[in-house]
Amino acid sequence: MPSVCGVAISLYKFCASCGPSEPASINFHFPDFFLQGRKGGFWRIPVYSNTKLALTLFTVNLANRVKEKGIVVNAADPGIVSTDIITMHMWFDPLTDILFRPFIRTPRQGAATAVHLLLDEDAGKRTGTLNASCRPKHLSGKYTRHVQMQELWNRTEKIVEKWL
Repeated sequence: MPSVCGVAISLYKFCASCGPSEPASINFHFPDFFLQGRKGGFWRIPVYSNTKLALTLFTVNLANRVKEKGIVVNAADPGIVSTDIITMHMWFDPLTDILFRPFIRTPRQGAATAVHLLLDEDAGKRTGTLNASCRPKHLSGKYTRHVQMQELWNRTEKIVEKWL
């Protein structure tokens, strides 16, 4: 069975427009939700989170659109992986490297869930899921039935139509 696997992470819960103190308000502010963090300032965690929320919503939407064709679409959460993206270029980076990096995943460990989704027979029986540590995670309705899911799809189609 054909499979598609995107990479999303649990930081989607902290997107710039839907921080942990605003769980009921998950809204993209198009067209610049990828460019701005909370209250209009740029901070890379909310911006990164916005992209992961968009990918999660896109994965759920794509899975629903192609499941009748027998195509499986899921997302993998690699967890926190020891890569350069977690370097903040701040005074505390050396401390983080000593105290934090030994406890986070290697790139190989981070890739394990995506590989599992593409190769495991049982994983190929489910679609539209977010998976972490090779197991599906529950996504609440605020993500699976997000009010802007269709708008995100339409805007994405418009952006990529010149290449189709």
